[in-house]
Amino acid sequence: MQEITSLQHDLEAIRMETRIDSLTELSNRKHFDETISEAIHASAQHGEPLSLLMIDLDLFKQINDKHGHTVGDGVLRGVAQVLRRNVRKIDIVSRYGGEEFCIALPRVGKPEALEVAEKLRRSVGTAALPSPEGVGPLRVTISVGVATLGIDADDVAGLIEKADTALYEAKAQGRDRVAMAIPNHRASA
Repeated sequence: MQEITSLQHDLEAIRMETRIDSLTELSNRKHFDETISEAIHASAQHGEPLSLLMIDLDLFKQINDKHGHTVGDGVLRGVAQVLRRNVRKIDIVSRYGGEEFCIALPRVGKPEALEVAEKLRRSVGTAALPSPEGVGPLRVTISVGVATLGIDADDVAGLIEKADTALYEAKAQGRDRVAMAIPNHRASA
């Protein structure tokens, strides 16, 4: 009986490793891809909104180049903590890749998603992140793209594409800002 319990524990640990990014302890991209599909299905079934935030650290390569990858890793962990602390438990916070994060906001429409994105942008911008010895706390900024299911896109791929396009628009506008996706009905006009 103890062997079965131990095996079950080991299997659960392996399952968690395939879902969690080891550096940030957030959901990883694979787990995000699974959960966003489920969240979109649930939103559609209940007629509730769902918004997606795509987040990128501004000028992150400069941190790695100037301070090294160990400091960069600390910054990524610190930003992950700030993001997780500033959203609800039901929100899906994931490391999307490199210095990109995404957050699915179930039951959140576009106006509220913009407010959440601004709150996160301010929180990260004022957070004192780990820095090398002898250097004051590092400050970083983020750019955020916001898209909402049913307004900007009707499926997972479209929602991710619209949030990503809005993210790049935020960067093109000068970084350290939030941009929203262009709604479907305006995009074709």
